[in-house]
Amino acid sequence: CANKKRQAEEACYQFSCGLDKQCKSEPQCAPSCLTQQCLIEGSCYTRYQPNPANGCQVCDPAVSSTTWTECASSGLNAAESCVQAACTAGVCEVTGVCTADCGRCFIDGRCVHRHEVNPADQCLWCEPTGNFTSWCGIGLNTPACAGKQFCALPGCDNGVLDEGEEGIDCGAGCGVTCEEKAEVQAMEAEVRGEGEADDSLSGGEIALIIVAAVCGVCLLCLMCVACVAANKARKRDGAMSTAAPAPGHGTAMGSTRHSRRNSRSVSRRSVRYA
Repeated sequence: CANKKRQAEEACYQFSCGLDKQCKSEPQCAPSCLTQQCLIEGSCYTRYQPNPANGCQVCDPAVSSTTWTECASSGLNAAESCVQAACTAGVCEVTGVCTADCGRCFIDGRCVHRHEVNPADQCLWCEPTGNFTSWCGIGLNTPACAGKQFCALPGCDNGVLDEGEEGIDCGAGCGVTCEEKAEVQAMEAEVRGEGEADDSLSGGEIALIIVAAVCGVCLLCLMCVACVAANKARKRDGAMSTAAPAPGHGTAMGSTRHSRRNSRSVSRRSVRYA
């Protein structure tokens, strides 16, 4: 705990292990930390921490890092702000604004932060620029996403394994650009019920096209679908293999689950599962 990594050259927090064996942190108010902390009358406070003598005043370094800010001030409730505040019974309640512009999704009645992972499926997360009200596949909206996983869809790193990851290395350079994706658009239209059924599509291809259609993004890398799908299936089953399946004939990437979730966007007559 005491050796916890700092995010800046100067330590913004001092970490210590308490008697309850829990890691505790104390703000340090180093000069470079005053964008997120307040140094008021010789004491250091974190953002939105209340004034011990007046619960309707808080530390808001965006307004002032040296004086208290009124809870309902224009700084906290400005139109461009992503938080709203109100003082109720002597307590300042600060809540986040749930909009895509503020980097949040509203899914299943809950406000979710950008890139918060779906607890029921570790390969789905909140990507508000793709879909504000539903989970999106990791990688579909972020070509340069951080924290890559082998279960990420091809839009992230084209199925290439990162150091320390296990599974099948799908290779690189197998994406198609949005300008070159006429065939992909045609397949997407078929899956959404806007064209004739294509019996050549595998379950994994259908699952990816469904996610792409729902998230409103360019679908990348159909040739890697089977490989990435096999990696996901092996991750889910807890057994990894080093033999790559032939493109288009791998284990379906949770296609049944995805199709049920997005059934409103998919024509049943045009979907065939491998």
